[in-house]
Amino acid sequence: MVSGTKKLAVKLFAFASAMIVFLASFAVIPVHRVYAAGTDLYVGYSGRNNNFSTVQAAVDRAASLNPSSEQNRVTIHIAPGTYRQQVIVQTPYITFVNDEPDKGDAVLTWYYGIGYKYYSANSKGYYDANLANAKSGKNVANYRWGATVQLWPKATNFKAKNIVFENSFNRYITQEELNDGVELTGDTSVTKITQVRNNWTDAKSKAATERAAALSVDTGYAEFLGCKFLSSQDTLYTGGSPQYYKNCLIEGQTDYIFGGSNAVFDSCELRWKGYSSGSVGGYITAAREQGSPYTGYLFKDCRVTANPDLTVSAGYLGRPWGQTAKVLFVNTTLQNGNMITAAGWTSMSGVQPESVDGFKENGTKLSNGQRVDLSQRKGHIVSDGDAANIDIKSYMNNWTPSFLSGESGSGGGDQPSGNIDGAIKSCGGWYEEAFVELDSSKLGSNIKASYAQAGTSDYKAVDSALIRGSRIDIPGLKGNTEYNISIQGSNGSASCTVKTMAFDRSGYAHHNASEAVGAYNNDGTLKSGITVIYVTNSNKDTITWGGKTGLYNIFNAGPSNVDFRLIGTIDVPSGAKPNNGQQNDGSNMLYMNGGKNVTVEGIGYECNLNKWGFDMKHSTSCEVRNLWLGQYPDDGISMSGGSSSKSYHIWVHNNTIEKGYNAYAGNGIVDDDKADGDGSLDIKWSENVTVSYNVFKDAHKTSLVGGGTSHEQDWITYHHNWFNNTESRNPRARVAHVHSYNNYFYNNKQYAIAASHNSKIFSENNYFENSNLPLDAVNMGSDPYSGTIKSFGDRFVNCNMGSGLAYQIVNSRNDKAYINNLKGGGEGYDNFDTDSSKIYSSYNVQSADAAKAEVMAYAGRMQNKAYNAGSVSQGGDGPQIIDVYPKSALIARLDVKDASYGAQWSIAESFSVGDKAFGDREHVIASVPSDIQGGEHIITACNSKNTDSDLAVITAAKDITVYVCMDERVTSVPSWLYSFNKNGEIVEVNDSEAVRPFDVYTKEIKAGGTLTLGTNGMSGACMNYIAFVKETPVVTTTTTTTTTTTTTTTSTTTEPRQERRAGDANMDGGVDLADAVLIMQALANPNKYGLGGTDSRCLTEQGKSNGDVDGEKGLTPNDAMTIQLYLTHVISVLG
Repeated sequence: MVSGTKKLAVKLFAFASAMIVFLASFAVIPVHRVYAAGTDLYVGYSGRNNNFSTVQAAVDRAASLNPSSEQNRVTIHIAPGTYRQQVIVQTPYITFVNDEPDKGDAVLTWYYGIGYKYYSANSKGYYDANLANAKSGKNVANYRWGATVQLWPKATNFKAKNIVFENSFNRYITQEELNDGVELTGDTSVTKITQVRNNWTDAKSKAATERAAALSVDTGYAEFLGCKFLSSQDTLYTGGSPQYYKNCLIEGQTDYIFGGSNAVFDSCELRWKGYSSGSVGGYITAAREQGSPYTGYLFKDCRVTANPDLTVSAGYLGRPWGQTAKVLFVNTTLQNGNMITAAGWTSMSGVQPESVDGFKENGTKLSNGQRVDLSQRKGHIVSDGDAANIDIKSYMNNWTPSFLSGESGSGGGDQPSGNIDGAIKSCGGWYEEAFVELDSSKLGSNIKASYAQAGTSDYKAVDSALIRGSRIDIPGLKGNTEYNISIQGSNGSASCTVKTMAFDRSGYAHHNASEAVGAYNNDGTLKSGITVIYVTNSNKDTITWGGKTGLYNIFNAGPSNVDFRLIGTIDVPSGAKPNNGQQNDGSNMLYMNGGKNVTVEGIGYECNLNKWGFDMKHSTSCEVRNLWLGQYPDDGISMSGGSSSKSYHIWVHNNTIEKGYNAYAGNGIVDDDKADGDGSLDIKWSENVTVSYNVFKDAHKTSLVGGGTSHEQDWITYHHNWFNNTESRNPRARVAHVHSYNNYFYNNKQYAIAASHNSKIFSENNYFENSNLPLDAVNMGSDPYSGTIKSFGDRFVNCNMGSGLAYQIVNSRNDKAYINNLKGGGEGYDNFDTDSSKIYSSYNVQSADAAKAEVMAYAGRMQNKAYNAGSVSQGGDGPQIIDVYPKSALIARLDVKDASYGAQWSIAESFSVGDKAFGDREHVIASVPSDIQGGEHIITACNSKNTDSDLAVITAAKDITVYVCMDERVTSVPSWLYSFNKNGEIVEVNDSEAVRPFDVYTKEIKAGGTLTLGTNGMSGACMNYIAFVKETPVVTTTTTTTTTTTTTTTSTTTEPRQERRAGDANMDGGVDLADAVLIMQALANPNKYGLGGTDSRCLTEQGKSNGDVDGEKGLTPNDAMTIQLYLTHVISVLG
C-alpha cells in the first residue's frame, strides 16, 4: 500500500497524467497509424520528421515499431557529429547509417572502463539516467566491458554503415567523465590498475589502460560496412554468430578483437593503437569456442597498420582465450616488418599457441608484396591451395550478408516488394527431400526459407546450412507428400509447392528391423533425438561431437543418433592413412566403429567424396545415401565386423560410385589389382543389408560379399542398381543368401552376378545387356566350392551365358530350383526365396524392361534436374516466412532469446534418467523427483550460462507447473527466481566427473500465460539451469456438513491461483512501462486488450489483480500512473 501523502499526490495528478498515458498508449502500440513498415528515423537532423536528439531515443522509438523482418527494418540515419551516450539495442532489424561521411564522422562514444565506478552506472553495470542525475551512489561499470554500444541477443540482423564506435576511456578524458565521479574501485581481483583519473591523466599511456569496449555484439546476423571501432584494450567483443565486417577499421592494442563468434573480417584495417609511454607489443585477437557449430574468426585480405601518433611495438596475431580457439589469417598485408613478431602467436592462461589447432595463417606479406617468412610461427600454416578454396560464407553459418559485395544494405530506400516473379527458376521433390533453384539477384540478400505440409500453417525454418547461394535443399520430409515452400530475401519473397517422392525401403535391411534404419523414420522425417552435423570441406577436421574433433575421429568414436549432412566436395579428412604406397590396406579410409542410428548423406546434387571412402565396422542401423565417390585408393563404401561383432541392418542407396584409383598398385606393397581401388561397395561380416538405387560406373571390383570363405555374412538385397560398364563383382558372393532383383547390368566384362563358395542367389527380373556370364555360379579363385543361382524373369540381351555353371532358370516365381554345388561336399540351392520366414513379402517387383527404365531415370545420387517438378506461385502475397518456435503438448511456444546458444535448445515431450541434460553437452540426467517424472524436459544449452540477458519465454498450452533446476554451485540465485517456490527437492546431473545436485524451483502458469526464463546468474564453475514442465493437476476440495437430520456433501473444484506480483499487469515476470501501457489499452479498448480481448497480449485475471496497485479497488488510470511513479523512484512500493 502507498502512504496517504503519496496517494494524495497520485490523485492530484491522476487526470492529466492518465490522459497523457492514455494518448501515449495509442502512439506506442498501433504503430502503423503513425509509421509505415520500413521506417526511417533520424538523429541530428533538425527540422526533419521523426528526428531525435539522441541515438538511444531513436533506438527506443524503433523498438516500439517492433520490426520483425527485412520488410519492416528500421533505419536510423545519424548525422555527422559526436554523440556521447551509452546505447543499448534490444530490437532486431535496425540499421545505423551515416549517409554523409564526406561531411564528417558520426561518432558514438562513451567513457566507461573496468576498475572504476561511476554515479551513472546501475547495479548491473550499465548507464541509468536517473542515477546519473541523482549522484547518490556509485557502481562499477563492468557490464560488457563498459561497451559504448551494446547489441543484446534480441538485436539480430543489425546493420551499421559508416559509423564510428568509440570508447574514449583509453583515448582521452572528458569533463563529463569527471563529473560522473569516476573513481578507482581498488578491487585487485578485477584489475591491477592504480591510475587516478583527472584532468592531468594521460589516458593514452600504458599505465592508464584497461578494458574498455567500443562495441559488444551479443547477437547474430550482424554486419558492418565502412565502420570504425576505436579503443585500446578489448575494443570489439563478438558474442553472437554469425557476424560480418567489411572495409572496417578496428583499432586497439590488447585483445582488441575478442570473443567466441563465427565472424569474418573482410578487407579490414587492423591498427595497433600504441601508447604515449610504456609501449609494449599487443594482441589482435583473443578467441574462444562459443556455440555450435563453431568456425571462429576469418581475417581475409586485411591490413595490419600502426597508429602514426603513438609508439607501436611488434605484437601478435592473437592468443587463446581457450584451447579450442579458431583464428585464420589469409592474405594479410603488414605495413612493415615490425608489425607482427616472428612467433606470430603467444600463450594465454597457460594455453600454449603450438597446442591450439585452430591458429592458422596463409599468405602474409609486406606492403611491397614480399611474402613474410612464416617458418618461426607458433601456429599452423595453411597451403595456398587450401586457402584458395576457402568459402567465407561457411564461416558465417552459410549466411550471405548484404554487405558481402560492399553494397549499401542500409535498409533505407526501396523496400521489399512481396512475391517476386521469376525469383524461383525451378523446384521439385526428390526422395523425401525438396529443392529450389533461385535467381538470388532478384531476391537479394539474407535469404531465409521455411516449409509446411500442404493444408497446414505449421511452417518450419530451413537450416541456414541448406541455403547455399542460388540453391536450397530440404531433406527430412515425408515421402509422397505435398509441401509449400516460402522464401524471403531483402528484396521480397517467392513461394512454390512441391510433392516429394518416397524411398523404396524394400529389402533385407528393413526386414525384421526393430526400428527404421539410420537417422530417419520410415516416413522420411528425422527420428527424435538425432544430432544433425553439417560437414563441409572447410570444417571437416574441426567439427565436434562427443568430445571428439574432426570427422575421422568422430567416425572412429562410434557415433550414435547422428545425421551427417555432407555439403560440396570434401577432400580426405585428416587422420586417414595417406595414400603414399606404404601400406596395402586402409589408404584414405575412415572407419565408423560401432555406429548406431547413423545416416551419412550428401546434400543436393554436388556432394563428392574426393579420393576417399569409409568402412562401417561393427555398426547397426546405418544408412548411406546421395553421395558421389571416385578415385578412392582402397574401398569406396564398405561394411564389416567380426565373428562376435557383426554389422546389422545397413542400407546403402541412391549413390553414384565410380571407379577408384591407386597409383601405387603393383609397387611391391600395394596389390597390383588395386589400380582401380579395392572395391566400390564391399560387404563382410554383416547381416540384413540392402544395396539399392545406386549407380556403379567403370569399376573393376564392384561389390564383394565375403572377404574369405571363413567370413559369415547373410541376408543381402540388391535392387534397382545400375552396374554400368563394370568388370566384375556385381556382386561376387561367398557364404550368403542374396536377393538380386530389378537391377540393370550393362557391358559387364568378366561377369555380372557371381555365386561362389556356398552362396545362394535369387536373381529376379534383372535386365542384362552386353554382359559376359550374367549368372556366373562357379567356384572362383581358390574357393573350394561354388555357389548357386536361381533365375526368374531375367532378361538377357546380347549376353554370353557360358556353360557348366550352377544356375537354373525357372518359369514361375515360386518354382523351387534344384541346383547342386559344382563341387562335392558343397551346399546346393536351398530355395530360401520360397520360405516366408526367410524372405520379405512386401516388395514390388517390376518387369525387367520396366526396371531398366526406372534405374536409368532414378538410380544414383540426385542430379540437377526437376524430378517431380513443383509449381511456382507468381505474384500475390504467397506464404510468408514466419518465426518458428519449438512447441509441445504442454508448451504452446518456447521463444528462445539466446542468440548465441539458442540453437541448442529444444523440448523433449518425454524423458528418463540417462537422457542428455543439455543440448550442447553429453551430461546426463542422473535422478529426478517423482513429481517431475512424466513431464516434459526443456533442454537448455549449458553454454547459455554465459548469456547476460533473458534466455527464453514459455507460453503455456495448458495449466502447467514449471520446474527450474539450478546448479547448487550457483552462489547467487538470480532475481527472476524470487517469485518461484524452492521446494527442497533435488535433480541430479552426471557430468562424467561427478553427480551434481540441482535445487528445484517451481512456479505455476495458467494456459495462455507466459513465463520468462532469465539468466543463470553465474557462468564459472557451474552448469546452466535445466527445466521441466508438467501439467498442473486440478485441486478438488470436499466439504462435509452434518446435522441431526441431513448430511450434505459439496464438491468444488478450485483452480490453482498464481502468486500475485504487484505491477506485473502483462504477466511477463517483471514490472516496466509495458505494464502501464497495457492497463491503459485495456481501459481504452476493452474488446481488444481487456479481459478475454482479441489481442494475444490482452489482460488476464491475474494481470488485472497484479495491476491494481493504487490502493483503490478496481483497475483505473491511477494504477498506470502509480506504476510509472514506481519506475521513476518517486515511490518505492506498489500496493
